[in-house]
Amino acid sequence: MYVIHVICFLSSSVRPGARFQLHITPSKPCIPGPPRSPNTCQVVGQPGLRLNRVRKLAINNLKGRLPPVYIILHVGANDVGAIHAKEWEDTSYEVLTFLRAMFPPSLLIYSLMLPRSSWRYLPPRAAHYARKRYNRRAKAMFERELCLTVDHPSLESHQHLAPDGVHLSATGMDIFTQGLI
Repeated sequence: MYVIHVICFLSSSVRPGARFQLHITPSKPCIPGPPRSPNTCQVVGQPGLRLNRVRKLAINNLKGRLPPVYIILHVGANDVGAIHAKEWEDTSYEVLTFLRAMFPPSLLIYSLMLPRSSWRYLPPRAAHYARKRYNRRAKAMFERELCLTVDHPSLESHQHLAPDGVHLSATGMDIFTQGLI
């Protein structure tokens, strides 16, 4: 068995083609690792990933493996407007607790939600404020639980979105990736 250096739970805001752009595969280098350790990155994702699906993805893809050094969690903004902020916060805590129990020594890194110009469940202005509220709550909770959080301030404008207004453009993907590593 080998140690996976990084596991990334990614939503579709990080487009399926991102694996190619980021050169992330189960056995290719991803980010710098400790000396003499395998430096691999496994992407576990699905289009429209929501927080309540992360546990199932972890169980289906990672059960029985050695714990990774880092777990990066980026679920996008698919929950904004679909569930109330309190329910989202409770689910976030459950996912955090589950990942901690499944991989106790791993460092959990939570990537805050990115902006969109198109939203499924709310008008754009309401969704923008809801996303910011979710991000504030997530940042406080994950940092209180001694996890790292990654904000993406250079992606706050919509100039790095693809024409669909939801996913990142190639330039946006590069900026997003640099923010994680």
